[in-house]
Amino acid sequence: MSLGITFARPSRSGYGRAARTIHWTAAALLGLSVASAWSPWPSGGPARDLVIGLHQNIGLLALALLAARAVARAIDPPPPLPAALPAWQRAAASASHLALYALLLAVPLLGWAQAVTHGHGVSLLGIVPLPQWLPVDHELGTAIQTWHRRLAKLLLLAVGVHVAAAAWHGLVRRDGIVERMLPTGR
Repeated sequence: MSLGITFARPSRSGYGRAARTIHWTAAALLGLSVASAWSPWPSGGPARDLVIGLHQNIGLLALALLAARAVARAIDPPPPLPAALPAWQRAAASASHLALYALLLAVPLLGWAQAVTHGHGVSLLGIVPLPQWLPVDHELGTAIQTWHRRLAKLLLLAVGVHVAAAAWHGLVRRDGIVERMLPTGR
């Protein structure tokens, strides 16, 4: 079965279709996750369960996308940065991408751990139950919840830096770096 995503090698100047698709899908999921986390949650009942389930499923889908991105990156490495880019910007790009990937892994895993330690089952799309990989421990769950929230804020900060850097490259430098990841390619 084909999903219309190919892992073709990128041109010298742009990312492949799979990398672009994963990037923009992850961006949309992150936006939905923030909206579901920061919306006023109902105080209880089915409406609250629906919002929590939505938030959890977005996080699980983000984890799956991160795994897909790792595979896509191994098969189809990113195109090289322009030779004219200063060394400090190359280092900053590498460090910021590493931080984004680490946070995109840690935040949903902590959310999953939080649910499990508070005794809540987690399932993918309400169909596939996921392992209860930690014991129920409300004190631990509260500590994990604190770290989930802190790292989520740090993830938003990292995304903000990423977007600001993209805007700088696209609007000020106009050096073609942003066009490499645009949905239409280059």
